[in-house]
Amino acid sequence: MDSALKLRESLIERINTISDVQLLETLNSLINAEGYYELSAEQIAAVEESQNQIKQGNFVENEKALNQLKTWLKNQ
Repeated sequence: MDSALKLRESLIERINTISDVQLLETLNSLINAEGYYELSAEQIAAVEESQNQIKQGNFVENEKALNQLKTWLKNQ
């Protein structure tokens, strides 16, 4: 049996045990999504602002940010 079939069967079994209507509606929405997420105007503006900051060199490398976070957490 291939992995996709196993996963599908496992999901079906688990879904069949769910009685929470809100969770089932959420799952249904995820399944019906067509592979994209529509951003709000505010989210698009935030992404554009971030892209401009990056173009201007206004960012911190991931490793440096993690080190800063660790330092900050130690001081809390």
